[in-house]
Amino acid sequence: MHPVSEIAFILLCFGFVIFSFLRTKILLFSSGILLILSAYILSFALNFQIAQGILDDLLVIFAVVIIIAYSQDIRRGLDALSTSTSTFTGKERLASYASNEITDTAVTLANKQIGALIAIQKDYNLHQYVQDGVPIGAYLTKELLISTFLPASPLHDGALIVLDDKIISAGNILPLTSRTITDTQLGTRHRAGIGITEITDCLCLIVSEERGIISLAYGGKILSDMDPEVISKSVEQFIESGKQPKIFAAMVSDSSVAEHAQQY
Repeated sequence: MHPVSEIAFILLCFGFVIFSFLRTKILLFSSGILLILSAYILSFALNFQIAQGILDDLLVIFAVVIIIAYSQDIRRGLDALSTSTSTFTGKERLASYASNEITDTAVTLANKQIGALIAIQKDYNLHQYVQDGVPIGAYLTKELLISTFLPASPLHDGALIVLDDKIISAGNILPLTSRTITDTQLGTRHRAGIGITEITDCLCLIVSEERGIISLAYGGKILSDMDPEVISKSVEQFIESGKQPKIFAAMVSDSSVAEHAQQY
């Protein structure tokens, strides 16, 4: 092709780019990019080698200009995306991990008929309702949970308080419910689990030493002899959302405190 044709083609492209720069940012981004890409493709079709070389450099320059012009918007968008993604996946992972560790602990202790009481804290700080607790401040693990409730441990009789994936304290004495419990199979741990959930928004997991079964208490209600899978899902949902586990929403409040949940 004649050099004059290529020069005219390049000037035309520059004219469109300059025009785009004089318009709004939206036009700069949309029409400018579109025009340069169209010119780049057209230069290949017409075999404008000089134009191709110049447009190669022009594309790089234009990309840098766009990044500079939109640097704050790009930074805000990336920060928002990173924060929302990490928060969402992080919360899900945390809830799943904590739920698995707590459930596995409960099943192990139940099989050995070792009693346990775990209070999972959410918005209300449980420390104003407990006595004689020993601060732990450690990451939640099955091994640490089990060792706390072994009969040889000085903390085995008290409640263990958990927040997310942390063990806050152990050996806590929780307030007992003042309600009359007609079920003689519900002992002191169950009364404490019901009592603390009557005055706070926590979820309590209770392992019966006598019967080797697992119960959950929330909102002053208790579900006994629960399946490990149901426990795991309920604990995970509670840690992730902080809301009442779905299994409790299906309960009808009546004079009976203990309910069996094997059908769920």
